[in-house]
Amino acid sequence: DIKQFIRATEGSLNLTGEILTLKDMTLTTRRGSAQVTARIAGVPGEAKFLDGRIKSQGLDLADFDAWIHTKVVPEQVRKDYDKMLAAYSVAKVHGKVYGDILLKDDPHSALPRFDGVIGLMDVGFRVEDEKIGVDRLSGVLATSGDDLLMQDIAGWMNGSQFQSDGYVRQFRSPAPALSCYIRGSLN
Repeated sequence: DIKQFIRATEGSLNLTGEILTLKDMTLTTRRGSAQVTARIAGVPGEAKFLDGRIKSQGLDLADFDAWIHTKVVPEQVRKDYDKMLAAYSVAKVHGKVYGDILLKDDPHSALPRFDGVIGLMDVGFRVEDEKIGVDRLSGVLATSGDDLLMQDIAGWMNGSQFQSDGYVRQFRSPAPALSCYIRGSLN
């Protein structure tokens, strides 16, 4: 039942031609909320995400994952989300994120272009191809052009604790360059 995952508590919807616009729509899950502004083309029919903005003080990733796999979300949006996770072999996403990010469709990539700041609170996931489990991840990720800043990142990977600060140059390219300081304990 969709009501157990998410509900819209305020905001506006506008359908002009085949473009659905959500404006300052507050979406509330069982364990968090986000304010969403987005444009989706091809409504009704085969929907395609154009651009949007998500602001949140705490969005639960497991709730979001469950919601995006419901029938209320257009099939193409579900496929794009699954394609994004599959690109990194990511599964079992949980924890909370907060921040302010802008999203824009990128026809040359499996992932939408995103810019902004994302905070991580007790985030976890599995990288299935590598059999890596990441848990209790916290810190801040920020984009600036094609660079990704990692600040005060801390967590656990397969039972080993780590902390990191640094950046990834050209993180959107097939050959990004990582430069970071890592400290931790290997178990």
